[in-house]
Amino acid sequence: MSKEVEIFSPPQLDGKIEAGAVGLLQGRMELLKEVQVQLETRIGSCRLSIAELDALKEGAVLTLDKAPGDTVEILLGKQVVARGSLVVAGDCFGVRIEQVAQLSA
Repeated sequence: MSKEVEIFSPPQLDGKIEAGAVGLLQGRMELLKEVQVQLETRIGSCRLSIAELDALKEGAVLTLDKAPGDTVEILLGKQVVARGSLVVAGDCFGVRIEQVAQLSA
């Protein structure tokens, strides 16, 4: 049983954008309303030498560069999108939003 096969040659795109062309999502953000994203919270950081890292044992405490009550950052990917304070929400931690970042286009 033999099937006829045709070679597909996609059209060449010149990469030029017409003047006045609109972006794919411009004015149609409702298309994305159900898309799920992963947010992360950055509480703080610390710097260790390799020797200090190698010496870490269970029960060791790392001192972060943030004090209790300091603002934490909320990230979408690597972009800070908001800042807030840690709260207890039921049996979990939460973040009370205090500032939403002004993102540039």
